[in-house]
Amino acid sequence: MDSSDTPAVVNASGVSEADLAISDNVQKSDADTPDRPPQTPHNSFLLSPDELKRLQAGEISDQGLSQLQDKLKGLEMEASSDEDDEDGEEYDGDLAVEGEGMSIPHSVFRRLLKMKQLHEERAEILAAYHQERAELEARYRARYAPLYGKRGDLIAGRVDVPPEEFADAAGVADDEGNDVQGVPQFWLRSMLNHDNLAELVNSQDVSALEYLIDIQCHDKADLTGFVLEFHFAPNPFFKNSVLSKSYDMASIVDNAEPVLENVSGTAIQWKPEMDLCFHEVQAQSADRPGQTQARRVRRGSFFHFFGTPRMQADELTEDDLYTLTYEMDYEFALIFRNHLIPDGILWFTGEAMEDEDDDEDEGDEEGEDYDDEDELEDSDEPDDEAQEV
Repeated sequence: MDSSDTPAVVNASGVSEADLAISDNVQKSDADTPDRPPQTPHNSFLLSPDELKRLQAGEISDQGLSQLQDKLKGLEMEASSDEDDEDGEEYDGDLAVEGEGMSIPHSVFRRLLKMKQLHEERAEILAAYHQERAELEARYRARYAPLYGKRGDLIAGRVDVPPEEFADAAGVADDEGNDVQGVPQFWLRSMLNHDNLAELVNSQDVSALEYLIDIQCHDKADLTGFVLEFHFAPNPFFKNSVLSKSYDMASIVDNAEPVLENVSGTAIQWKPEMDLCFHEVQAQSADRPGQTQARRVRRGSFFHFFGTPRMQADELTEDDLYTLTYEMDYEFALIFRNHLIPDGILWFTGEAMEDEDDDEDEGDEEGEDYDDEDELEDSDEPDDEAQEV
């Protein structure tokens, strides 16, 4: 039977149940809407009903939304140190937004002042936290340092492990490999086992990185930056025994993304014809047709890491090639500081790679479960179009 042929059910008062249902829905909708004070000259800081409605409907453009954000975050209180003005009248709590006065009720203004006070108290607690954390990290850095030092001695071959210390360990054979000093290629292999760091290493870098015998990180005492040090054995590529990269910022422990104040690296003293960051190519001479001249051209190399990063740009010049942006440069620095240096042995053996794979698998499984739950929840939605993202 067609729904249009179905008779409406009418109660004793002559009102259909369909009309009652519509009325109930309207009342529920009104009940769900919080009571809002009317926007008056004294409440001009509030979003207007029209602005709220347009926000809820998603009808405000990026430009319009930006203007609303300015309105909300631009409430800068102009309260003087005296609560009363010269005429003895109570301060009216006027606020200025982009040069236009906005009024706010005294009661709301007092609440805002109280919240500002609470925020300042939190800032004092946060400062104490940063101070205590700096002291705590300094104490533990002092405990880590000897362990890193012993590791460096083992890698470089400055000390050895007595045969009897691990005599029963599986895979240890007598009198084999006694001609090998330290742990060759330790840091090279560790870097290559890290997917992100491996991207920095080019084929011509491998021979030079075989001479890398230690990587150290030294945090500043007040945690306003850190220095990465790469120690090299004497090698045929450059004269430096240590290549360093320093990062200065307001605070390492700040939850917000740190703003780099300064980044600087060591100038590499390349030996003749051993520069890994540039190579010579023969190019046609512009002044002498038919003749060629040698020209230095940048090429990809891990050792560009010690140069100054560049700002993000839409178009790259020839000098920008193979130069990291500040963001990428800092990300690589954090990988060295937070992963490779603390867990060097695990990256060398590949165990850290397995841990990362396990973490990714767990994340994928959690994501799949979450997606399944979303699908179950969405299946109850009557409007298919509303489910589109």
